[in-house]
Amino acid sequence: MWNHFDTNGTPRTNNNLEGYNLKLNIHLSIASADIFKLISKLKIEEVDASLKYFRSAKNEKPPTRNKLYVINDAILLNQKQG
Repeated sequence: MWNHFDTNGTPRTNNNLEGYNLKLNIHLSIASADIFKLISKLKIEEVDASLKYFRSAKNEKPPTRNKLYVINDAILLNQKQG
């Protein structure tokens, strides 16, 4: 936790990026995917991102986080305060 002492709300790792990359690779499922399949997937991703943006603009509650990440954030906050 020492290297994340000044981290405030931003991801502490690049796991979110690795997860997105894995999801994209699984969807395309072959090394040289068809360009139309890629464009279709990117359109779906754009719609998902737009929905997340509009939900956050309307101050809707985000989906619940993984319990482990909530615990890690609480430990880090406790270390900062102590």
